[in-house]
Amino acid sequence: MEETSANATLTKSVIKENVSGMAQNIAEVALDAALDESLLREIPVVSLIVKAFGIGRGIRDRLFLKKVMLFLSEAGRISPADREGFAKRLSDEPRLAENCGEAAFLLLDKLAQMSKARFMGYAFRRFVQGGIDEVILNRIYAALEFLPFWQLIELPEFYFERGLGNLGQSEAASYQKLWLVEIYYGDKDKRLHHDFRTGRSAYEVYHQPFYRRTDIGLSVAEVIRDYLNEPE
Repeated sequence: MEETSANATLTKSVIKENVSGMAQNIAEVALDAALDESLLREIPVVSLIVKAFGIGRGIRDRLFLKKVMLFLSEAGRISPADREGFAKRLSDEPRLAENCGEAAFLLLDKLAQMSKARFMGYAFRRFVQGGIDEVILNRIYAALEFLPFWQLIELPEFYFERGLGNLGQSEAASYQKLWLVEIYYGDKDKRLHHDFRTGRSAYEVYHQPFYRRTDIGLSVAEVIRDYLNEPE
């Protein structure tokens, strides 16, 4: 029996022809108070999603719909060959559509920025095309949930331009939690520390931190770099 849940429908919508353009059009009017709900329900790509989540006229509902549509507008920009290939994979792996859709909905509901929803769709497109695997996709999803977007999109700059040595300690610690960089410590060094409360200065001994790439971090940075360089 064919899967008809909202989760599976979201995943399968990616391989429908013209989904990207339709989703972009809906995203542009999703906050319009005059949006005709009955017309929206007639669009095959979103009809089950709207029905399952009871999308109404509330601002939260409209924002959620817009995030879903921005996700689909990016994810659906694939070639006929990619559609055919992913359709075969969905057929061969019966739980894949459900699992991918569930993960996407859970994250989209949490995102506070539309730019994150759009990049999330791009990452899923790369997964559909076979450019990244589930490990990298899930790491990107985790980064979208836990990192500010500006910090996430800075990752390629440190990987490919300025070098990881220019990372601040707080940034490095944030990246390390997602294994986007590795931190290790070299020899001890001394740093002069001034205590403004007492007016005294003294040397403190500390380990010098060093940062290096991880395979996961490199893969994520490459996806972000490609996204930022992709023509509009």
